[in-house]
Amino acid sequence: MTVEWDHDADGIPEGVTFASASGEFEYEPAGLKVGSNTLHWRTWQWDFEHEEYLIGNWTSMEFVLENPANGPAQIVELA
Repeated sequence: MTVEWDHDADGIPEGVTFASASGEFEYEPAGLKVGSNTLHWRTWQWDFEHEEYLIGNWTSMEFVLENPANGPAQIVELA
């Protein structure tokens, strides 16, 4: 099963991952801002009997991305 990820709610996937036979998958989105985020996802797979794709509806999930405790140093101002 394929899982598509839409980062900006435009209906165009920015990422894709594949689920195992047990339905497990991992996805690490890139370019998200620290703070509140919403990702949209849907699944699809090939239906061999009807010879067509079965495409699910977009579903959303909200979460808060926090700064990593040991993140890289950042330059915030030059004098």
